[in-house]
Amino acid sequence: MAGRPKGEERYAQNPFRVEVIQNTISGTRTIFASPSKENIFAMISRETGQDFGNIAFGKKVKVDKTQFLKIYANGIKMFLNLKKPGIKVFMIVFEKLMDDENYQADNIDLVYNMLDDNVKQEIGRTTFFKGIKELKEARFLAPSLQDGKYWINCDYVFRGTRLTLVNEYVMQEYKDTMARVEIANNELESDASPSVQEKSPQQLTSQEQKSPDK
Repeated sequence: MAGRPKGEERYAQNPFRVEVIQNTISGTRTIFASPSKENIFAMISRETGQDFGNIAFGKKVKVDKTQFLKIYANGIKMFLNLKKPGIKVFMIVFEKLMDDENYQADNIDLVYNMLDDNVKQEIGRTTFFKGIKELKEARFLAPSLQDGKYWINCDYVFRGTRLTLVNEYVMQEYKDTMARVEIANNELESDASPSVQEKSPQQLTSQEQKSPDK
């Protein structure tokens, strides 16, 4: 039975997260208070008493300008270069994402035996795995540590507000970096600790002074 190639690299985290962070376009929008009587304020000069009219209070929040797109520019380029097996599996992924309105994950289960019967009539097992192989080569899918689960390159396709996912990626990158720094610091401290052979003359003299006379 066709399946995952032996020796294939698997990923504990989405390997596409760095390019997703780099390619997501962010902007700001202003949220104003509700225009009710309680939220109407007048701007009047204390010195002259001149009325400059009503003002509204609001705040700027960061948003993803590309959040309303389903297939991003890089995804279109990838799709146009796919062969028939890749297109068929891509459409399976796309339909899975579209069917669930709450789906905002960056991974997907792709197991042939779990496909609907009508989908199996459109794509055979061999073509299915050929399509997955093609999408991996196109950097749209990457195998996770779990069989049948694949990471999605959200720089190509994403359901929902991608900026939310990007913020999660940024936090994970920060945690990973801090973990690497801590490991490096511990290694440096371990290397810097003098052994008995590496102790300085001052340290050895101090130790001899503390030792009782034989």
